[in-house]
Amino acid sequence: MNLIPLKQLITKLELLILNFLPKLTKQGTLVHPQIDEESSIFSFFSKPIMQLGCRGAKKASAVTPEGFLYTGAIELTFFTGIPLKLINQRIKTLYDGYYPLICYNVNDLEEKIVYSFKIFQYWLQDPLKSPPINHVLISIKNNSKISKNCSFGVGVVKPKGNHRPDGDFINSGLRQTPFNEWKYSINGKEVYCDERLVYMTDQSPDIKWKFKNTLYKVPFNNKSSKKACCIFQFDINLKPDEIKSIYLKVPHYPIPKTKTKIIEDLRTTNWDEVFKRFKKEWKELLNEGMQIELPERKVIDTYRTSLMFNLMCQEFKDDKIIQKVNRFQYNKFWIRDASFFSRMFGIFGRKEIVKGVLLNFLEYQDEKGNFLSQSGQLDGWGQTLWAFGEYLKLYKDLEFAKTIFPYVLKAIEWLKSHLKNGLMPSTNAFDNEMIIGMYTGHNFWTLHGLDGAIFLAHFLNDDEHVEEFKQIYRNLKNRLIKYLRILTKDSKIIPPGLEFKIGIDWSNLLMIYPTKILDPKDPLTQNTLNYYRKHKMKEGLSTWGPYLHHYVTERIAISELILNHQRRVLNDFYSMLLHTGSCNEGFEMAIFPWGNRDYECRLGPIKAMSNYPPHGWFACNYNVLLRMMLIREEDDNLHLISALSPQWLQPGSKISVENAQTRFGIINFDIHSENDGFKLHFNANWDDKPTKIIIHRPFFVKIKKYFVNETKFNFNMGDLIELEPNNFSLKIKWESIPENLINYDSMVDQYKRNYRKIYELVIS
Repeated sequence: MNLIPLKQLITKLELLILNFLPKLTKQGTLVHPQIDEESSIFSFFSKPIMQLGCRGAKKASAVTPEGFLYTGAIELTFFTGIPLKLINQRIKTLYDGYYPLICYNVNDLEEKIVYSFKIFQYWLQDPLKSPPINHVLISIKNNSKISKNCSFGVGVVKPKGNHRPDGDFINSGLRQTPFNEWKYSINGKEVYCDERLVYMTDQSPDIKWKFKNTLYKVPFNNKSSKKACCIFQFDINLKPDEIKSIYLKVPHYPIPKTKTKIIEDLRTTNWDEVFKRFKKEWKELLNEGMQIELPERKVIDTYRTSLMFNLMCQEFKDDKIIQKVNRFQYNKFWIRDASFFSRMFGIFGRKEIVKGVLLNFLEYQDEKGNFLSQSGQLDGWGQTLWAFGEYLKLYKDLEFAKTIFPYVLKAIEWLKSHLKNGLMPSTNAFDNEMIIGMYTGHNFWTLHGLDGAIFLAHFLNDDEHVEEFKQIYRNLKNRLIKYLRILTKDSKIIPPGLEFKIGIDWSNLLMIYPTKILDPKDPLTQNTLNYYRKHKMKEGLSTWGPYLHHYVTERIAISELILNHQRRVLNDFYSMLLHTGSCNEGFEMAIFPWGNRDYECRLGPIKAMSNYPPHGWFACNYNVLLRMMLIREEDDNLHLISALSPQWLQPGSKISVENAQTRFGIINFDIHSENDGFKLHFNANWDDKPTKIIIHRPFFVKIKKYFVNETKFNFNMGDLIELEPNNFSLKIKWESIPENLINYDSMVDQYKRNYRKIYELVIS
């Protein structure tokens, strides 16, 4: 029985619903461009949300679009001024630009009072053995020339509302249902809900409110209040330039009254001491592995923030690391995501992290040998074996290779028994491609995985299995390419599925990356990428159906990197950076192009779809792209500076890459820019030397001549300088860099102008 027409019909209906959803949720409605003029700091999101967590903790808190603290159990709201008014501060930043500590100011312009907030989460005492606590420091400063009175308030709200992750995702410590009443009580400087501590302060409030304008007297029951209760009000007098602070301690999991030792420890907690421990841990984690420095603050802050986001979403079990995506709706393990994360940690020099992440993959091999974390997601087979291979190419870990080899042999047996007509079988998973049937990408991923299996067998000197795996690879590749050439005879554009041409582009885009299946110059490669760029990319990003898709842009950019399309790569890179928040957070999808810049889609009170930042796969892919622009391996060659921004090569600027792990060994280089060129110093500690080191000419300069270790060479027309794999000093002389620079700031300015222009056209 031919089921292809039925599969196609179901796929069409699903895609129709997906494409109609933005109209129902009015996501095409633009927000007023004024939101971009209220601060010199840009945030792409109209209602940004941020994650606060501890590495190893299973849940995390959030700072809401307004600036409130949301734990999933409660929401802590903040008030300022006389009389007290709820704050609403959209723009936040991170401490030093990248530590997971939220900073923002609330300004009372009339009174010249500034309320400065700092919020972070860290363990009460020993990491992993004590509860995670949110620490909130409010510093209030009088910027006027006379003494001023001011007030600050903090209260509790039931944890429910727009732009809040569902509470069960981020907290299992206390949940209020519509049918139960919480008992609220105040004990000195502490507030309790349902006999559990939800927050405390370091000083006694001047007024305790049951609700705003209703004084607290005795404990009370409250079923589903939408307004703040148990409000502490602090009345403060400040001399000119004086600063006074209030310190709040908010357990992520409400602490039962019976846990007297924990509560007493929290009472004696000191902000400075906890902050010191918090900063020390994150700084040590950041200082491991590869270090990148270059002269564009947003680029570097986002690279460091991204590492922290990915580390924050790790849990530990024996010698395994469970890598999750974020702590909101994606607080789960996916082979798919974790395979990319492991590769990222590998090229950033975190060997033990990669090993722990990959050992956890072994838990997801079923009895027949397939690697599967979610039903029907057949790309997990290839992603697992590819990730194994990538780790071994970097670290040559014999013990690990011997550990995983039996699992790989079992996986190969599963593959041999499940290939249908030489191709990967059909699935009804309605996966990212949104089709029922045979996925092009599942076959690509199987080939990427077989590449890893071949390397593993070769590394173990198992010639018999090397040849067996190569033969499986050749058979699948030949069958797939032959099938694709027939399927794409007219269009030369590779579709998401192999049975019909509809669906959403996803893993069908992985033709030459992460391993080369097609030749980069093959018309199938070129036409697919060119068609996708012209017809599917919006606002400089990839798309998923009608929505922007943030991190898929990376696979397009790296494919263009391999093709040496530097200008395209830079546009993709800066477009990814443009679409981050002011805390360097990225997203996945659910945001409509040139629309409301909102990750939450609502039908009135109903949440139709949401996709909360920060998204871990964006963080991972951003860092991979940045690393590949600076250093990448292709075939047996090492490529340096495949794509640089003109911003990074301004006279007097410096680029530095230290302790970079590659397949060939650890390398270091730095670039010092001058008025008419740059000097590049390179050294390596080789394990296996590459055939050549290839230096890419920045597309925006014309090289006149260059010197290698003081020996002069004339630069022939072209884009590459090829060198022997030795330590060297390279001096390049060029004509001047153009004044019209592409950088983050210019992309933001252009986006804001275009957004306002579209808004004004719509309004008119």
